[in-house]
Amino acid sequence: MFVFDPENPSEVTKKEKVFVFDNVFGDAKSTEEIYRETLTPALENMVQGFNSTIFAYGMTGAGKTYTMFGDIYNSNGGMQFNPGLVNLMVRDIFQTFSNESSNYEFFMKMSYIEIYNEQIRDLLNPSAENLMVVEDPEKGVMISNISEYSIQSEHELLKHIFAGNSKRIMATTHANQFSSRSHAIIQLTVEKRSRVRDIQETYTQSKLCFVDLAGSERAATTENRGIRMQEGANINRSLLALGNCINILSDANKKGAFVPYRDSKLTRLLKDSLGGNTRTIMLACISPASIAYEETVNTLNYASRARKIKKKVMSNIKEVELHVSQYKEIIESLRNEIGSLKQQLEHSINWG
Repeated sequence: MFVFDPENPSEVTKKEKVFVFDNVFGDAKSTEEIYRETLTPALENMVQGFNSTIFAYGMTGAGKTYTMFGDIYNSNGGMQFNPGLVNLMVRDIFQTFSNESSNYEFFMKMSYIEIYNEQIRDLLNPSAENLMVVEDPEKGVMISNISEYSIQSEHELLKHIFAGNSKRIMATTHANQFSSRSHAIIQLTVEKRSRVRDIQETYTQSKLCFVDLAGSERAATTENRGIRMQEGANINRSLLALGNCINILSDANKKGAFVPYRDSKLTRLLKDSLGGNTRTIMLACISPASIAYEETVNTLNYASRARKIKKKVMSNIKEVELHVSQYKEIIESLRNEIGSLKQQLEHSINWG
């Protein structure tokens, strides 16, 4: 990596640092290619009952929101349909549901929140502000009084995502025309149940989270003042808390050490994603500009440490004993299935 020093324009210094990642993409790579090479496992995990989280980290203006949601903002504030990773994942989720619909039933719920100045807002119900984070012994970390929508189709899910994006707090800064001033989290909860009824019902339940982090920033670079500076300070504070958690979780010598998840709302909500029963993918977005050298190195250090986090993840398979009153329904279903098979057998014999 070569760095240009504006105070000594005749000198170019060479600072070499080595980082190891699972994948590295240049600006020539399309979002579709990045999706195929990085997020396909997350789709398979969801169908098999594993929790997954995908989040983007990087400096302001490095392309996090574009990577996650595509080109949703234009100069007129409208929406264009150059898809991001979220859109591509949603498309393939419902294609998978369709392919397996003969054997399984799928049920999906979604929620969409943002963390702005350390307050949680429900983007699908903007009147619900400053929501509380609670920890349930069975459900894990959750937000009280959050609105959840049952989703039946790809169009319905994308409609809610676009509606939520339109409610996010955005602002123009010196570094970015459409700068996200909040962290946004989309959570999809999926249940997969067999269509074959039995006395004991087995089903899988998984959570898929998309996290679009606000960009780390320096006031001197973004030239923020007043409320923008306050927003930036809160963003950096929560990202620092996230970095502290990652540092402890990624250090093998600190195994079992206290992890300060409660230092921010962001780390509390990402507790399961960082150290719990979740498979996590981190997308580190960097700028090629020489003036962004320090932010680029910090981002790469951040992602490099996150990659060292090791944990054991298990599929969420649950078994439910059906009530006696439901046996009649099962018997009737089996009788119908037997009758259908008899008709198929008779038909094949007559044609034979």
